[in-house]
Parts: sequence; structure tokens; C-alpha cells
Amino acid sequence: MAKRRNTVSMAIILLALASTTACGRPGAVAPAAPRAAASDNDRRFELGGIVLETERATVTPIADGYRVAGDVDVIGAGGQRVTLASAHLVVERDTQRISGGCTLRVPAIGFEAKATVGVARGELLSSNLDPQRAYLYFLTSTSPSPAFDRALAVGATAVESTTVVLDPSDLSLYQLRGAVDVAIGWTKSGLTITAPLRDAATRVAADVAGSSLSGHVEGGTRWLPSVLPVSFDARRVEVEVAVDATRGPRLRAEANARISGATLTAWTGVALDDVRVSSARLDIDERGALLRGRTTASFSPRITLAGTAQVEAFFNGTPDGWSVTLRGRISVDGVALAQGAIVRLDRQGIHIQRAR
Repeated sequence: MAKRRNTVSMAIILLALASTTACGRPGAVAPAAPRAAASDNDRRFELGGIVLETERATVTPIADGYRVAGDVDVIGAGGQRVTLASAHLVVERDTQRISGGCTLRVPAIGFEAKATVGVARGELLSSNLDPQRAYLYFLTSTSPSPAFDRALAVGATAVESTTVVLDPSDLSLYQLRGAVDVAIGWTKSGLTITAPLRDAATRVAADVAGSSLSGHVEGGTRWLPSVLPVSFDARRVEVEVAVDATRGPRLRAEANARISGATLTAWTGVALDDVRVSSARLDIDERGALLRGRTTASFSPRITLAGTAQVEAFFNGTPDGWSVTLRGRISVDGVALAQGAIVRLDRQGIHIQRAR
């Protein structure tokens, strides 16, 4: 992710709003004065590189500028567009500001939120922006969790204020920061997983493929569905999401974890214990969820471990398609198996495979 101050390689940045002025705006800016809409054919305002097209809106002259109502398009350097739906804006000629509200939509990631609108210099918004360039910003306080109608969806949380900063020089890529909910498809049955990321750093491509997101989920947060009997013991769970054209979205979470013995008992009818997994890595995609790590205790008192065993568990989103496998120095009912023996637990019960 580019960090150079003078080059903005992405187009939209979401960040948790740490502090604003008393009226909730990062601050005023003095971009170039807007060009007057002199006739019905002159439907564009240009403010220091920000181009607004108002073909689908009503423009009314007022004492110090213009009042704009309707759908307004922000035009990128390459002709790309971001629509400010149902906008109610005031373009002030003397103070050289844009203010008002709209519904902001980023269709590629399913982001939609009602927002207040303003203009500010980059230095007032983020260290990644050109400090003297004028940017549009959108302050959102709440947004529904993203609806799953695509491979990847991102929504603002209702917990923290979020500011979206738009650089119209490149509307094909987006960069998001702050607190966001990220939803991905899990299994072809239509199940989804929504991770409430904090300190998110996100790069989202307009066609989704090539996108990547990272952040953490607060420890103790229940965000995995019940058909995935995995929980995390850590205070912070590091999470990454990546999307490519062939494999679709993939989520990876890393922290100490445990597999629920109560859930496995319900699925098998056999009394089973929790399996604590250290240095666990959970990978989720449309095929299912794969958990890998190490453990020093098995899921059954009949099975004992001499030292540490490797754990691999797969869950496909149903009580039927799953397995938990242990590999290491294992004893069953006091009888030691050869090094590298495998014990597998699934819906049918416990299976033992001696090392070859």
C-alpha cells in the first residue's frame, strides 16, 4: 500500500474519525472557486480538480452560490464516475465550500451509507493524501451491515463514525481505513461470514478481483457462525481478506483458538472435549473452513498425546461435512501408536490410521 504523500494511488479512504471540529467537519479549505453554471448546458462545477456533473440534478442560483438537488456524479480523470445519490448540496462561491448530504454508493463492494458532504485539504484528512489538494469527504455515523449479494461486501459499522475521502483522480481503486464490516461468501450454499474489522487497512479494486483487506477483530467477539465450531482465545484476532479472479474471496484469521467439544458431541453423540489449538490459522473460502495448528490435548480421554500434535480441522458449513485430524505421537487406550500416526474424528466416529 503506497505511503507517499504526493501520490494518491487509491481513490477512497475509509477511516475512523478521531476528531472533528464542533460542527463535525474536518475543516474548511480554499480550493479554486467553482465555475458558474451559466445555462442548462453548463452542468459542471470544478473545484481544484474536483469535477461535479449535475445533469440529473436541479441547480438553483442562490445569493452566494448554487443549491443542487438530485443525483450528482463525481467525474474521475479517466471518465469514471461515483454517484452521490439523492444529494442536497450547497456550493458556496464566497467561502468556496461544498456542504450538504447524500447517499454514497460504492457498488463494487456493496458499500452504501447516508453521509454529510464537505471539502477539505488532504492535510486535514490523512497523512497519505496530498496536503494541499482539495478532497471531497463524506461523514457517516451508521450504516447497515453489508447485504450479501456479491463475492465481497464492505459496510460502515454503527459503532464508530467513519469518514470517506474521495480523490476523483482515480475512481477505479479504493482504500479504506477505520472500522468496517467485511462480508464474504462461505460455501456455495450461500452462507456468509461478516468480520467486524477494527484498524482496517483496505485496498479494493473496482472489479473486486485483486482486492485485499486487513485488520483485527476484538477478542471475545462472536462473529463466526455456529456451524463453524471455532472460537479464538486471544484479545486480538488478526484477519486478512483477499480476492482474486479465480478463487474468489478468502478470509484468514490467526490467533490461539479452540474447537468446541460441545458442538462435536452434539454432532457425533459421543462425549468429546474442547481442542485448544495454539498458533492457529483459520482459512475460509467458498469450499469451507480449514483450521491448522498444534495441540497438547486431544478431543477424547481415550486418546493421549506425547508432546505436541499437529491439528487439522475442516468444516463445510453443515453438521455432516467436517473432520478433525491429529497427527503425532499418539496413544489409544494406553497403547502407543507409531510416530506420525493419524487419529481422525468425523460424523461417523473416531478412525485410527497407523503411520506408514
